[in-house]
Amino acid sequence: MDTRLPLLLLLAGVVAAAAPLLATAQLSADFYSSTCPNVEKVVSTVIERKFKEDPTTSALLLRLLFHDCFANGCDASILIDPLSNQSAEKEAGPNISVKGYDIIDEIKTELEKECPQVVSCADIVALSTRDSVRLAGGPNYDVPTGRRDSLVSNREEGDSLPGPDIAVPKLMAQFSEKGFSADEMVVLLAGGHSIGKAKCFFIEVDAAPIDPTYRSNITAFCDGKDGDKGAVPLDPITPDVVDPNYFELVMDKKMPLTIDRLMGMDARTKPIVESMGKKTDQFDATFGKAMTKLSGMKVITGKDGEIRKSCSEFNNPVNTDDGPSVIRISSLNPEEMMGSFAPATGKSPSAASESRKVAPGGAMEERMAAGEAKTDASGGAMAERLAAGEAKTAAAASEDENQAAGDEAAAEEEGTKSNKKKAERVTAEVPADEAAPAAKKPRAMGGQSFSMAGAGAGGEPAKKSTAMKSQSFSMASQPQQ
Repeated sequence: MDTRLPLLLLLAGVVAAAAPLLATAQLSADFYSSTCPNVEKVVSTVIERKFKEDPTTSALLLRLLFHDCFANGCDASILIDPLSNQSAEKEAGPNISVKGYDIIDEIKTELEKECPQVVSCADIVALSTRDSVRLAGGPNYDVPTGRRDSLVSNREEGDSLPGPDIAVPKLMAQFSEKGFSADEMVVLLAGGHSIGKAKCFFIEVDAAPIDPTYRSNITAFCDGKDGDKGAVPLDPITPDVVDPNYFELVMDKKMPLTIDRLMGMDARTKPIVESMGKKTDQFDATFGKAMTKLSGMKVITGKDGEIRKSCSEFNNPVNTDDGPSVIRISSLNPEEMMGSFAPATGKSPSAASESRKVAPGGAMEERMAAGEAKTDASGGAMAERLAAGEAKTAAAASEDENQAAGDEAAAEEEGTKSNKKKAERVTAEVPADEAAPAAKKPRAMGGQSFSMAGAGAGGEPAKKSTAMKSQSFSMASQPQQ
């Protein structure tokens, strides 16, 4: 099995009914009141400075949080660095382009000065994401604390994240196991995909119905000088602001990612998108509540896990040779922690897609594209191209045609043709210097027991955009950062 799978989408979304995976009741709003009373001040100070330097910090941290929590709970397992002979969750295909680790490390360093080995890395990830969402104009939602850090970092868990071309039914089935409703999935996707960028490499304009003018503009941009390396804003109106623009853009079929366009077609999600689009004044409350729930997924509390001294490594790792993951001894059944893992295999990179029609899908790169450290020229160029080429072309397909296209996309994903495409995407994703076959990496075990555009100056929250009515996608009057 090739562990360098395509990068998967941030999908800040999640769906229906497995309450046992959530543990927010074990967390507390005043957990550090006596042991580290300034924890939130330390976190917010660093995040405000980082956001001031780079507004894409919010999208970056949203993606980091989702990739950590959705893999196996909000336990900071994604932060562990792999060793030369030991793999870790950070090395999973979906996590290769995840960024923001340096921000978490900086906060941890400051907290260790003030209250050594008290605040967990898992809590730092949750708190810093909350603060960055607020600075990007989103809600200041509740984040109770008390999480502990994992003793396991499993590469394979990171490989299970959903991709941007996944069919809606499969997406709902996957997220249902995580304990979220369809409404929560939609609003999390809406908030998570209101900021950040999508690399052209992962855009498939013919995978689902798309607005003709938007299709023409996005194709022209992605066939330009930057090619598949170009990045397209998920929301060109307010690319760095957490707002409800998503709903109208989805219904107008003016989103770059296949899954977002399918959300406005599928009979199960279309009514939710339409309903939320009519109640944009409720977006902050709904999104905030869902983010609180996401941040509490399958957390480790009490005496389990550990409080790491450094977020990128376990406190007392011990090398072993019985598996590919970085882990530590724990009170869990060894069979639960040490399953059999297929060795990694590398493949040489393949040529980039020659056309947007057959452009690789597979995974979202920056939080769904949010990982760009700076709002680069390609994002601005895309917005300008969209603005310059905007026309009110209507050509909407009939509802039956939309549903048929969605069904066809779902069928393709399960077919061998889709499997072949994804295999090609894998080879295109692996850098040349990493293409050599990888040897199976052993686990490491510990020696102890298991005991989501710009904000105002000065870190002020970003100004919220007004709800769109019949306006076109580009809205040339909106500046790009």
